[in-house]
Amino acid sequence: MKTMVILEMMMLVGILALGVYATISDYLYGVIKNKVVLGFIIYAVILNAVYFGFFVSDIIGDYALNNAIVWCIILALFFTNTWAGGDCKMSIAVALLYPARYYFTIYGQITTLFMFIIFAFIIGYFYLAVDAVFCLLSNKTTLTRKYMRNSLTQFFFSYLTALIYITAITLLLQVVIPEGASLNTVLMFAVYMCIAWLVSSIKAFRNKYILGGLLIIDVVLCFVLKVIPFSLDYRIYLIIALLYLLQIIIQLRNYRTIPASEIQPRMILSTGSSIVLMQAKLDCIQKLSKESLGDRLTDEQAETIRKWGNHNNITLYVVKKVPFAGFILLGTIAYFIIWSATK
Repeated sequence: MKTMVILEMMMLVGILALGVYATISDYLYGVIKNKVVLGFIIYAVILNAVYFGFFVSDIIGDYALNNAIVWCIILALFFTNTWAGGDCKMSIAVALLYPARYYFTIYGQITTLFMFIIFAFIIGYFYLAVDAVFCLLSNKTTLTRKYMRNSLTQFFFSYLTALIYITAITLLLQVVIPEGASLNTVLMFAVYMCIAWLVSSIKAFRNKYILGGLLIIDVVLCFVLKVIPFSLDYRIYLIIALLYLLQIIIQLRNYRTIPASEIQPRMILSTGSSIVLMQAKLDCIQKLSKESLGDRLTDEQAETIRKWGNHNNITLYVVKKVPFAGFILLGTIAYFIIWSATK
């Protein structure tokens, strides 16, 4: 028993060490080195081989399922350019290191490890929202009527779009799952949050023809199945609304100015700045920036822009770098604290 607890402490210390390293490295250099993350993954594999081989083989299924869910969410975040590769690899290492006996349960469900990612988002978003409000109150940014009008339009469109998709998923489950089958409430919460995030991140999901077709299907299925598809926990809808509101607030403080001669690799140009460079006919800039991680500047692009900036006294807007590794660490700590309080 004592050896098992020591192993679990070694896992938690590993998470803390990885989190501190990644936070500092991400903040100072904007990268989390692959070889460091790989080292922690190997460390996790070795510890878990002993952990499950000698002590808790009966819960290896819970460990595998929790990690599988985390990996699916991480892949969605990576391929939608929501998280950088370093943040995704760090999260995978954290999930591998987190002791399987320390998963907390909700509604009797133990597949909750993915919630450290949700906690990371919540902490990160609130931090950025507070920063945006502070900048607004200190007159570092300006809130215009046009911005408010566009933001409200964006909020209602995003929210209604997410509801259309969530309704379709809910009705589909009514058809596919036999009557009386119980759903993993916590897992469905994760699914709905991912839907809301994908809808706001990928333009294809907001295509008017797709939305129109889904809306018709939703209405028809409601009548055929004789169900009202909004019987989900109301807190899910409140959290989705909060997600979109925080996105709008954060956009107030989403940019910083920098001389063109000081542009560095991995920076992300604002849409407006990419237009300026395209008008300057720089061959390295061939498309508008969507302000996502997929638009990070390469070494060659940054060098070309710097050379051009040395002869042109122009200031560009770049998207502010958010060192998300620290929020992942705090999200994991929040998860552990909830487990400690509910065990």
